[in-house]
Amino acid sequence: MALPWRVRILSAALNGVVGPFATMSDARRRRLRAHDGPRWIGDFLNGGPEPTVAVRDVSIPGPAGEIEARMYRPHGWHPESRAPLVVALPGGGFVFGDKVMTTWLSSHLAARLGAVVVSPGYRLAPEHPAPAAGEDCYAVTAWVSDRAAQLGGDGGRLAVVGESAGATLTAVVTLLARERGGPGIRAQGLLQGAFDLRPDAPMMSGPRWPFGRPADAPGSVAAYLGAHGDPADPLISPLLAPDHAGLPPVFVLTADHDYLAEDGTRYAEALRRAGVRVEHAHYPDSPHGICSFPRWCAAAGPALDRLTRFLRRELCRWIRRCAMSVRDRASRLGYDLAYRFGSTPWERHGRATRASVERLLDREVAERSGPPGRALDLGCGRGQYAPALTKRGWTVVGVDNVAGAIDAARLKGIAGATFVVGDVTALAPAELGGFDFFLDAGCFQGLGAEQRLAEGRGVSALANPGATLLMLAFQATPLRSLIGGVTRAEVEAAFPGWEMLSIEPADTAKLGWPMTTTAPLWYRLGRPAGRSGTDEAGDGAA
Repeated sequence: MALPWRVRILSAALNGVVGPFATMSDARRRRLRAHDGPRWIGDFLNGGPEPTVAVRDVSIPGPAGEIEARMYRPHGWHPESRAPLVVALPGGGFVFGDKVMTTWLSSHLAARLGAVVVSPGYRLAPEHPAPAAGEDCYAVTAWVSDRAAQLGGDGGRLAVVGESAGATLTAVVTLLARERGGPGIRAQGLLQGAFDLRPDAPMMSGPRWPFGRPADAPGSVAAYLGAHGDPADPLISPLLAPDHAGLPPVFVLTADHDYLAEDGTRYAEALRRAGVRVEHAHYPDSPHGICSFPRWCAAAGPALDRLTRFLRRELCRWIRRCAMSVRDRASRLGYDLAYRFGSTPWERHGRATRASVERLLDREVAERSGPPGRALDLGCGRGQYAPALTKRGWTVVGVDNVAGAIDAARLKGIAGATFVVGDVTALAPAELGGFDFFLDAGCFQGLGAEQRLAEGRGVSALANPGATLLMLAFQATPLRSLIGGVTRAEVEAAFPGWEMLSIEPADTAKLGWPMTTTAPLWYRLGRPAGRSGTDEAGDGAA
């Protein structure tokens, strides 16, 4: 089908204004990035924000400094919303793109899904070649996941969406998340992206279409690769990943009049062959950048409808929402009552097995090359283990999200120990500092899969070189629906870069049924002396 005349006219005008990238001067590139001109021009071309959505700018820690981002919150948002979370990555051929380019898409997703949407800028080529952009986008995604509660979001309902180069980076982020053990991403939206950047890829040749010129592709790809980038690297060309299994369900958008159409189709087929759930929407009468030019592309509305339905299905199933809300409230009430009446099984177990726990703590001190330093008690409750830790010379910080338990711990007045209300899945290095020893006597056990990964990233960010972790967890059993058992593989996935030092059986005294059937274990992990919390960021602990 032929393109509407208004699309052809707009394409010709923009191509004349921007010009070919290969011959673009640095000064001109900087001017274009600066968005010189009144705001109404951008709104006229790209579509303005949905008026019911609140917009604010945020700064997010990245691998090379602060990343500027824009956050969109739906009408009626409040800190306890537990809304879905969406990271929206802008396009721009890897050489343009910033936090404002997804305004139309991000604000409408926030309004339609009731989601908190974060759209970041990222480091651009040629000044910052690959993998800079992908690492920035991964860092933002991990930050959103780690701080879901503070954002009023639900870390278990996270999606990443991108258009054009942003779609390429979305695919990169999902591959990195799979390799690094998190964050958990439930869905991805790939809107007209490039997934094969090799010189002989289809995008490098073929007919010239509006908003996408194959003649420009080699120049922008060369800028993105820099002097040392390998276009066959799966983190540059996601289509070339040896295995796509285990990636999140995906929505793929393509259009006939788009030089990247074949890329999207090929990647959708590769994911489908790997067993990934794929929804592919193709619009025959549309150009590249459907959702970037909603005032000009008739397919923008239908494409947004399809994407919204897909994300709602993956993130917002009402049964899951209701179940999670009931579970969380019941869990919170149960913890409060258990602490209030002193009937917590883990405290009874701790008292009954004190001798074996103190033996483990004695070994921890004996095997250290220096004196005890700072220890973090994860899910400390009423501070049951703090006296044993301080007695052995540790300076203790206990963290628990049950305020009543923390109040009770503080009333004990344990010298050398402080207690803070906090979430082990959202540990803040700037507030807590570094630690040499971590004790988790069952906290990791009670978390969901994404929360376990978040705890691992938080602990890794807080760990000093040579730090150790002692963790009590039940093994997986047929009763997993009642008790979320933990396998060694799950522990290691949550703590990449740590070494498993030992595993030994734990006493089951005073645990009661059904926990006595789960054969609990003490896992002891160590961080190599040459690694620090900032090093771990490169392994996924952003």
